[in-house]
Amino acid sequence: MARKFLISITIYLILAFFSSLAYSAEEGLVSYWTFDDGKGDKAKDSGKAGNEGVIKGKSQWMQGKTGTALSFVKQDAIYVEIKNNPSLNIKEQITMCAWIKPTSIYTGEDWKERNCVMAKRRAYYLDINEKGNLASYLYGVQPQEWLSGVTDMKKFMNKWVHVATTYDGKEHKLYVDGKLDVSVKKSGLISEVTDDFYIGWVDNNRYFDGIIDEVMLWSKALTTDELSRSLSVDRHSKLASCWGRLKTLHP
Repeated sequence: MARKFLISITIYLILAFFSSLAYSAEEGLVSYWTFDDGKGDKAKDSGKAGNEGVIKGKSQWMQGKTGTALSFVKQDAIYVEIKNNPSLNIKEQITMCAWIKPTSIYTGEDWKERNCVMAKRRAYYLDINEKGNLASYLYGVQPQEWLSGVTDMKKFMNKWVHVATTYDGKEHKLYVDGKLDVSVKKSGLISEVTDDFYIGWVDNNRYFDGIIDEVMLWSKALTTDELSRSLSVDRHSKLASCWGRLKTLHP
């Protein structure tokens, strides 16, 4: 009897622990496009905002980093459009991140050929610039200039890599695979505009060429530790694993 009581308490504590992790991780999460739809021309938002995306061009679903993902082909002008709404007007803090698997990366003199990962036009951007580095731009934030990374993204051609940018009102940062790539002191609020949000394209010919998966948008700046944990821990599978081990050890 005492043994069963101890097991029950242990399971309860584990559930409480992972529930607190889930709350901590999801606090400030605006939208989460898993791209696990696997078919059709819509991209469901698993976040609280419900910002469903519409796939422009012929949708191409394939194996992703986890589950399925969406393939973006530059020459076919494929991208995802999310209509503007108040939840996308993020001003004080922001995090944009995604898993990407680029199949080609433009390098040259024409900035209009950059590879856009995601952007809300005239507000916030995350892309790979014409030099082949990760880059981000925040309208309204001073100094108002592109933040460019130092990692050569071409070494990730046909490989999965996690990219992210954060802004906490004091520093604007870029991350590659959970590691800080560059950080610059900035200040001010991100511009509030009525433009739409896009994944895989913005303006001109700035299409992404490759696969994008697990796109997340926050209204808070994730810390380096939070980003690292998000890469290595799947709380749902971990919880299931812990539960399974307990039942195996104490049937």
